[in-house]
Amino acid sequence: MEEKLPTKTKIAAWLLRIISVIGIIGSVVSPFLPILFLLFTHPAGGAFPFIAFVIFSILGIFLLIISLSIFFIAELLFKKKRKGWWMAISIICLACIVPAIIGFKEGWSDEEMEAFVIILLMSLPPLILLLLDRKNFWKVAK
Repeated sequence: MEEKLPTKTKIAAWLLRIISVIGIIGSVVSPFLPILFLLFTHPAGGAFPFIAFVIFSILGIFLLIISLSIFFIAELLFKKKRKGWWMAISIICLACIVPAIIGFKEGWSDEEMEAFVIILLMSLPPLILLLLDRKNFWKVAK
């Protein structure tokens, strides 16, 4: 008989899956945000909308890669793979530590602080759940 995935790990994997879907949607929408903003504020146009579109497209591709990797990590957790647990912990810790180091080194603006708080609020619940249930997960993991 196959053992079931622990409840806290299952919730953490679902949270990671939801975060990755939000990131995928954001990566698709992000290139068009500067164009919509400029259409409503400066309808004249010019070269700036194209440059903003290219920059936000590059950021969207980066966000898409990160979101797909988080989705893959959630799938590894559902398949009870130990490397999925390690990858989830390391990605979440990097998502919390790297912006903090950059922010404290260069100083925080209000927008950067808000983005950092959003990252923390989204990433800490899966991290806490994975750490609380690690012994039960290691019992059933392959």
